[in-house]
Amino acid sequence: TIGVVVMGIVSLFIFKDKKINISMITCLIVGTIINNVIKIIFSRARPNINPLVVETSYSFPSGHSMMSMIFYGYLIYLIYNHLENKKIKWIFILVLSILIFSIGFTRIYLGVHYVSDVIGGFVLGIAYLIIFIEISRKIIKKI
Repeated sequence: TIGVVVMGIVSLFIFKDKKINISMITCLIVGTIINNVIKIIFSRARPNINPLVVETSYSFPSGHSMMSMIFYGYLIYLIYNHLENKKIKWIFILVLSILIFSIGFTRIYLGVHYVSDVIGGFVLGIAYLIIFIEISRKIIKKI
């Protein structure tokens, strides 16, 4: 959460267009709501195999995996479309991609999610992101 908030604030300075900033906030809010609804629908208990961290919500889908895919994936999309320096653009894309998958791995390592929770979070995050980007491109031509 802290990482997403920090990156959200940083993105406000990177993308000075208010439409982009509003779309980022909307993307995160709707993604969070969808994640919480899906968690309630599935109501899957978390693994109970000596977790390193205690979590109290449901397990499927992994909220960290889903929201990292949504947030950092959306940043990748914006950077790809708005950053002109190709070298810096690809460095950002690589670093953010590694960050997404590292977050998913740590959820399994910490013992708070099954592999299927993380994969499900990634898949749902990508699906949501594709739909969100298509809708926002039609509403806001500039994104």
